[in-house]
Amino acid sequence: MLDSYNTEKKEWHHSSGRFARGFVTEGTLHASNDKLFVTTKTYTSPKAGNLVINPGKAKILGKQSDGVAIAVYLNDTIIWPANGKAHIIAPEQKEYATPKVETAVNAGDKLRFAVSNVEKAAGDLLSWQTSLVIKE
Repeated sequence: MLDSYNTEKKEWHHSSGRFARGFVTEGTLHASNDKLFVTTKTYTSPKAGNLVINPGKAKILGKQSDGVAIAVYLNDTIIWPANGKAHIIAPEQKEYATPKVETAVNAGDKLRFAVSNVEKAAGDLLSWQTSLVIKE
């Protein structure tokens, strides 16, 4: 859990250290050095309905990245990619157009945009831009 907020840098991070378990800022996610940890940005559904995640863009901002693995979870289940395995953005690709995803949600469901490292976390700073809509 990211349990400490740095007001100067506007970052949420784990109290054991900034890069030890990844961190989240307003517009980015940084992968953890530890493969057992996945850095997520979480949204809680305020109501039941059909959630639409509009097409977006995931972009590696770090220069030393060896690639990142990305996925979208609904509660504890991967809903994108459809095969249930994280999508790898290769370092030479740098940018990936994420598709539209639709799923039913209940009030209180947790939607998580997740990033993890491929081999190492150096340079695994990711900007993931998209928008969400809940249709009743």
